[in-house]
Amino acid sequence: MVSNDPEAVKYFGATVAPILNDGIKVAVQETASLGRWVLATLVVINGGGIATTLPLTQIPLGWRVVASFVFVSGIVSVIAGASHAVLTASERIGGTLGKALGYYASIARSGVRDQKLEREIMGSAASLTNAPVVWLSLASLVCFVAGVAAVALGYWG
Repeated sequence: MVSNDPEAVKYFGATVAPILNDGIKVAVQETASLGRWVLATLVVINGGGIATTLPLTQIPLGWRVVASFVFVSGIVSVIAGASHAVLTASERIGGTLGKALGYYASIARSGVRDQKLEREIMGSAASLTNAPVVWLSLASLVCFVAGVAAVALGYWG
């Protein structure tokens, strides 16, 4: 938005606020859906690793225990990531997007822009990625690969 004309600012705010509100709802729904899918997938592949490793009598018991421990670590890792996501979601999403929604609703009434706040909101929105969740999910995937490697080493080693 370039104009500082109060009527244009009011129109812009009145147009953006409902769109942003709908966007927040869709973003939260889709993020939650993707999170559930990732959680389920990583728990299932690591759980499947445990279920298929333990009964393999061709592999020495020590390697089965190591592989199972690594698979369990993968499950714990992804559950920790999901827990972190749940505990921080309202702060991250609600704080940043709620501030944006409040700002655009306020300019729809007042017609007065606050360019400093606009820059702050845009900067906050750009940093919504939850890095710990991403790293814990990747750690879970690495645990799965390491568990498979432990099974392979036990079988061919």
